Amino acid sequence: MKHLRISLSLFLLFAAVPFAAAQKKQTFAYADGGERQNLDVYGQKADAKAPVLIFVHGGGWTLGRKDQYGYLGKTFQNKGCVVVAINYRLHPQVVFPAYPKDAAAAVKWVVENITEHGGDPSNLYLMGHSAGAHSVALLGIDPSYLEEVGVERPAIKAVIPISGPLTMEPSKVRPIRPIFGEVEDDLVVPARRITSETVKEAPPFLLLHGNRDPLVGVDQSADFEKQLTEAGGRAKGIYYEKHDHITIIGAFAERWETQGKVIGPVIDLIEAGGEVEKVESPLD
Repeated sequence: MKHLRISLSLFLLFAAVPFAAAQKKQTFAYADGGERQNLDVYGQKADAKAPVLIFVHGGGWTLGRKDQYGYLGKTFQNKGCVVVAINYRLHPQVVFPAYPKDAAAAVKWVVENITEHGGDPSNLYLMGHSAGAHSVALLGIDPSYLEEVGVERPAIKAVIPISGPLTMEPSKVRPIRPIFGEVEDDLVVPARRITSETVKEAPPFLLLHGNRDPLVGVDQSADFEKQLTEAGGRAKGIYYEKHDHITIIGAFAERWETQGKVIGPVIDLIEAGGEVEKVESPLD
């Protein structure tokens, strides 16, 4: 029954979220893996030097695709950002750590190419939902992923995990064990990558999560925030009483900006250059 609820929730996410074709969208390959290693760029004028928001979709590491989030691309494109929404390889085609490694490869492509689309390669923001939040959190806290592809961490101004499984231990969750293969939890769990050393150059984190999330408990973001700040990192969590796992990501459609209250904090973060302390909670 639990698996049925998860499947139904994922179906509702993909069925109920509005699909919108953002202007100027272009698709490129960031690696040689076909469609699963493509990305969509929602650009600005070539000389804009705009901040770049890189979005990694969710789907339990087994489904989902970038073009289901055209509405999110259009929202932030209209706010003056360049948006890059990526696909990545999924289980059972691959196992961990392919998911964050694909995200890192996409970031490398952005650094090398985004100037042509009006973006500033030194002003990047990593955002992900659910499984995608897990990947961007790893890229933010574990320096090995970006180092492997030659991306300097200062280019990442902030990380924005949404509804992320940031403390979940795959070895203790039977249905997802195959997704992570034989890798030990210490290398998989973003919260376990937090040390006094890893936070020294880690970007700030803005964590968004709904208190009504039945799939990934809000405590996962709250605990991650607590551990990160106690280790000397910079983080701010915003926890929405009325959002769940699905509504929080759907609320990035422009028509829900006032009611959803998720777009404003991200724009605040970008306008502040990643200084998460300057983000105002819309719930105050």
